[in-house]
Amino acid sequence: SGSCVNSHRALAMGDAGARSVELTQEPEVAMELVVEKLKLLHYERDFLTTRRPAWPALTRTYFARPAGTAGEQFHYFTSLAAHLLRLAGSGFTAPAQFDDPNAACAAIFAELSQCGFAVPSFAAGKLKHGHGKEVVGVLSGLCDLVVASQYARWGLVEYGTETTNSAGDVPVPTEVEEDDESDEQMNRTYASEDGIGDGVATDEESDDEEDGVYGARSGGPPTPVALRADKQTAEEIEDATAIVSQVDPGEWRLELERVAPQLKVLSVSSETKDWRSHLEQAKRHAKRINETFPDVRRDLDVVTEGVTVQLQKIDQREAFVNAELEPLTQTYRVAKENLAATQRLYDQSAETVADLTNELARVGEKLEEVKHQAQAGAEQIADASPLQRLKTSVGALRSEIGVMEIRIGVVSNALLAMDAKRRDVVV
Repeated sequence: SGSCVNSHRALAMGDAGARSVELTQEPEVAMELVVEKLKLLHYERDFLTTRRPAWPALTRTYFARPAGTAGEQFHYFTSLAAHLLRLAGSGFTAPAQFDDPNAACAAIFAELSQCGFAVPSFAAGKLKHGHGKEVVGVLSGLCDLVVASQYARWGLVEYGTETTNSAGDVPVPTEVEEDDESDEQMNRTYASEDGIGDGVATDEESDDEEDGVYGARSGGPPTPVALRADKQTAEEIEDATAIVSQVDPGEWRLELERVAPQLKVLSVSSETKDWRSHLEQAKRHAKRINETFPDVRRDLDVVTEGVTVQLQKIDQREAFVNAELEPLTQTYRVAKENLAATQRLYDQSAETVADLTNELARVGEKLEEVKHQAQAGAEQIADASPLQRLKTSVGALRSEIGVMEIRIGVVSNALLAMDAKRRDVVV
């Protein structure tokens, strides 16, 4: 698988020096081209169905403008970019929805550098929004890379010369043209199987046939028919090869001469002349416009004159109304100025009242504190319990003093008696 990746990248980056993810046009225009390129790459089949529920189909301004939630849009962008990188041969894995967006943007930038893109002038963080010219530029560059890597081998179409039969009015294809018609029939068959409408295939094929190339001369991608043919499996290629005509062109011419009188001759298919029919239709419309424009011009001139007269009348009426209402306007202006002055005075007075009210509230709080303190002091003064306790203490003290005096008298008497006895002994 590594060699496959390298070969894809070598093919895709043959002109890598010229690749860039910076837009040179409006993001809406580039996004429309991106949608068309993704349709060429069958993203409806190969990418939209990779999730359950399936991814919604892209609109032509989905990544050019904000759409839905930013997280869902960014997740859609990273998944689609990973799908395109895998188509280009890279092994890049799509970030999960809730992974770090900065890391996811840095990983995409690194992968772009690996694929040969020039370093962009904007930062990787620009991709986090999920929309804008940076996001569209990255998708456009990846689409171009995938188309170039898968269809670099497509070249110019080889056209054969035409000959006429004996009648000179029915062109007979040569062998090369016959093979081209067989290939075209095979491509139309596969285009119908892929769901590509007849009208869409006709427009693209007619443009390519007029230019003489299938996406190679203009440098653009091949048609969806060519893309489908390139994606065929081995069995499909074998089946397609089996229907390629191997009949001798001489036998074809003989058969054509035999059945030509029975065939209904049709004009050249309008499928390949679509732009010419549009040009003829535009010329018819231009001729009709030139024929009807003088009458319409006269009607428009009449309408213009009427509108001009009415506008003049409106201007005159407006000037008259302004002149009549000028005194009232002046009075209203003076009254409005007086009202504004009165309103300013009222605002100032209201501020003063508010300040005084706040001051009164503070003074009231202080007054309440003082009242509580005075009430507590009065309650303490009116309380007689301390005096009563003092009287009780004095009575107890007096009782103890009386007891002490009695003890002192007893001790004095005992000492006198002992002193008297000692004297008697000495004598």
